[in-house]
Amino acid sequence: YLLCRPAAWLMAFFTGGELSFSRTEAVVLTPGLRLLIPPSCAGAGFFVALLALFGWTANRNGRYRLLAAALPLSWLITLVTNSVRIFCVSRWEVHCAAMLPLPLPLQHQAVGMAIFLLVLFVVASVLIQKYSDPQEDAHE
Repeated sequence: YLLCRPAAWLMAFFTGGELSFSRTEAVVLTPGLRLLIPPSCAGAGFFVALLALFGWTANRNGRYRLLAAALPLSWLITLVTNSVRIFCVSRWEVHCAAMLPLPLPLQHQAVGMAIFLLVLFVVASVLIQKYSDPQEDAHE
């Protein structure tokens, strides 16, 4: 609920759609499109990967204050990234899915992986640049 529902709220807000919740999924109804967002689309794995990345950076560099920001930053980045992913997948399904001979769930996963990996790379790059020790890099 902490990842899936806020992403559904963002999708409804930015698409102008109506939002409803069932026991198992969120539903965003927009003109010409019905988005079903089950808990498996919450981005929980991405959230855990971000937490691990922040934890690794803090531990590696002795920047333990970063740990205090890790949870809220990971949640916010996951929320925004997952909302963008859901939007991109919905547009992909409308405009591009018929062009590929792959099953639709596999296409959804591929688009999601591309977006999640890109954001992980960007976050890792920012953390490395911000928290790397120039003296340690000079010795390597």
